[in-house]
Amino acid sequence: MPLQAQFLLFLSAGALCCDLFLQKVPNLWIFLGILLGFSYQIFQNGFFGLLFSLKNFFLPILILFPLFIFHAMGAGDLKLFGTLGIFLNFSDIFSLIAFSFFIGALISCLLFLSSAYFLERISYFFSYVSDIFSKKQIHPYMKSGNRPEHFHFTVPIFLATLLLIGGFCL
Repeated sequence: MPLQAQFLLFLSAGALCCDLFLQKVPNLWIFLGILLGFSYQIFQNGFFGLLFSLKNFFLPILILFPLFIFHAMGAGDLKLFGTLGIFLNFSDIFSLIAFSFFIGALISCLLFLSSAYFLERISYFFSYVSDIFSKKQIHPYMKSGNRPEHFHFTVPIFLATLLLIGGFCL
């Protein structure tokens, strides 16, 4: 397995474990990933590797930042996408994001359909959208607390990383 794939697997699996056990992806883990990514890119491509890695770190963060604003995505997930982006090219970043969201949507649908909260969630969504338009003010979508519809987005990120490493997304 290429070194790049090993780093991707190590970072996404570690983030998943941290998220499951600590309920967050620690900044120390993200910092380690950034350090590994920058070092890898500098070793592979010299100074241009550093420029490449900076661009690819910020690209997924800029794309997904609106989801963070709406509290639909956690900061750890956002930073994890950026960290993994350091190791990827432009099209692979989009593949990782797209497959993560596709897998996340599948998980959401399964949770949604298997819970007794189906009608409650539909009602909450329409109420949320109506509230935003009537008050013209954005507020967090997610209800606080440990809710049955909440899941760790590091799961789909990890699974999408496995697909990307396996060549499925390319």
